[in-house]
Amino acid sequence: MSRFGELCVLLTDRVLDTPQFTFDALAGARVWYISNDVTVQYAGFSLSREEDFGWVDPVIGARAFYNITDRLSVMAQADIGGFGVGADFTWQVLGIVNYLLTDHFSVSAGYKHLAIDHDDEGYVFDATLSGPVLGITYRF
Repeated sequence: MSRFGELCVLLTDRVLDTPQFTFDALAGARVWYISNDVTVQYAGFSLSREEDFGWVDPVIGARAFYNITDRLSVMAQADIGGFGVGADFTWQVLGIVNYLLTDHFSVSAGYKHLAIDHDDEGYVFDATLSGPVLGITYRF
């Protein structure tokens, strides 16, 4: 069994802020964790192997929000990172459509593409991950 985790923590600086459009500069870190468990059983014998590793990549990027109507908005975000600190290189792009249901709740749907090239001390994780994203937001 394999487990994979990725957490991205970003600090934002609002560069442009209008009622219809905002643009943010991003800087932070993406934390990775990979775990693999393999068990082979044959003729009453069993052999197991387990490994896990992780690393942290610095990332920089940008994010833009555009309000189409009072309830409907779109968001685009892109970042790059790694720079040989953790991974050799990593990047992601994300596009989302948001719909405000009430003053406090909104729903989101979009698509994310994430690529990683990591090779350090015999641990290799070279992958491209893509797929839909769904979200619910509550604003205080």
